[in-house]
Amino acid sequence: MGTNWTLKPKLELSAGILTGHRHAAFVGGAGPLLELRHKKFPVYLEGGVRLTGLSRDTFGNRDLGIPFQFTSHIGFGWDITHHWNASYRFEHMSNAGLGTPNPGINMNMFGVGYRF
Repeated sequence: MGTNWTLKPKLELSAGILTGHRHAAFVGGAGPLLELRHKKFPVYLEGGVRLTGLSRDTFGNRDLGIPFQFTSHIGFGWDITHHWNASYRFEHMSNAGLGTPNPGINMNMFGVGYRF
């Protein structure tokens, strides 16, 4: 992409909890991620998709169809210091029509990280 730009492929693993309507589920996923950076600029763009598994697919009257979903995202991060960073992502999770119903979930995700 030129000497000032880098496009870096990464593998992302995720784990967490999804809650709603007094129910909770384990959420885990894995998939590719691309990170676009400009040389020495602390802000970067990223996007990716991952296969996501849920320990339950119903939350009260909200039925996600099946326990396997696809989660895609686009976002940006900021390397505040050499060790600390902050990030924002817009994520969409759905079963891609493999199950019925397929309402999908949109999420705004904010993060703070520490790099060892």
